[in-house]
Amino acid sequence: MFSTIKRRLLFLAIVTLAAFLWSATFSFNLFLPNISWHQKQLSGEEKEVEEPILSSFANGALFISHEQLFTIKSYELDKKQRRVIHHYNPPLERITPLMPQLLNVRLVAKEQLERDIKGRYNRFTSADRWDDRYNIPLTSIMHLDHQGQLQTSALWLGNIDTPVCSLQGHCYLVADGPFHANKSVWYSPDGGVNWQQQTQWRFPEPDTPSRFYSQKLVSADAGKLWLADQYTLSVSEDQGQSWKITADIRPLLKRNNIQLDNTAEQSARLSQLRWYIDNHQQFLADVTVSLPEGRGERRFLYKIISAQQEKILATNIRDIARSPQGEIFFISRVSASRYGLYRLQQNGTPQRVLEHIAQLGKIYAGNNLLAVEKDIGDRTHLYLSRDGGKNWQRYNLPGKNVVFDGAGDRFIRFPEYYRTLNYQIGTFE
Repeated sequence: MFSTIKRRLLFLAIVTLAAFLWSATFSFNLFLPNISWHQKQLSGEEKEVEEPILSSFANGALFISHEQLFTIKSYELDKKQRRVIHHYNPPLERITPLMPQLLNVRLVAKEQLERDIKGRYNRFTSADRWDDRYNIPLTSIMHLDHQGQLQTSALWLGNIDTPVCSLQGHCYLVADGPFHANKSVWYSPDGGVNWQQQTQWRFPEPDTPSRFYSQKLVSADAGKLWLADQYTLSVSEDQGQSWKITADIRPLLKRNNIQLDNTAEQSARLSQLRWYIDNHQQFLADVTVSLPEGRGERRFLYKIISAQQEKILATNIRDIARSPQGEIFFISRVSASRYGLYRLQQNGTPQRVLEHIAQLGKIYAGNNLLAVEKDIGDRTHLYLSRDGGKNWQRYNLPGKNVVFDGAGDRFIRFPEYYRTLNYQIGTFE
């Protein structure tokens, strides 16, 4: 009986200690410094901004944000059919006042564009169920200036993916046509304020014929444009008129017995490929591999030296970020229970700048700031350094629906799920 009482007392002591440590950690996190948030308002109409895409440059940033053109006006309950009937806002009423900002009008006649919208709207509303594939993305192209003022400079009916800007504010974007399988390329010399079509642009020959539409811009720097295809990285020095392949991942995959497609379930196969070019013109391949027999995925970072040679820099990658100056940072596992944040040096070797027992999450690499989220546990803070990783301070997380302007060392936060003019600029003071 006495031993039973001792065990109960020991268990109670352990529970009490655990509760105390949790309470102390929670209380400590309550007193972490907050990011300084400054209220701002968009210039123009209200927008619902969800998961915006950002490309930074020295005096501002380019924003891309997507909405749906066909929006719900009201609902009606059909009791007999036991279904909800959606009533939509007439799309031409919404799009007509926006025509002066619509880049599509520079490519096709306004009347043709209206007919295409009506045709898609009829197809969308005639479907038995709401099928978002038939909706049309309405993409806002916005310019953020040095003072933090965000303004819509142009609109596009269709998708825009991965815009790129040089540090000088020369920006490029590839726009998908909403009604036909075509693309157009647009260039801005002033950080996204004014846009002109790149009529001389010629996409490189696709490395896989059926994968033409996988070609994406990667970087714009020092008069060069970098574009990724399914397996290759190409460069142009004449604003997209001609291209040269600079790296190909297929020899590396072959040497490491990694299959290109999903047909070989008993073999490791390529799941995703991302390219990075650092400030020393090193070609880095971020390779995600699906392991055989459903054993999950592994993420590797390689330096491509030549078609015959590569150097593996890290395994078990969790995140990679490129600073405005072109420095590469990544998170990798140090041991079974520890994780590290690394900077890639000029000689191609990783330098550890932070080590932690917790899993580290997303990296924010700016001009003068380096921050990384803590990814497990209390999930309430990030580590921030102003001296390249020598000293660190903890801050509260910036919240949801946030993007980081690296060149400006600031966060931009938008409200979720509703249209508004309001947004916030977050700085570290």
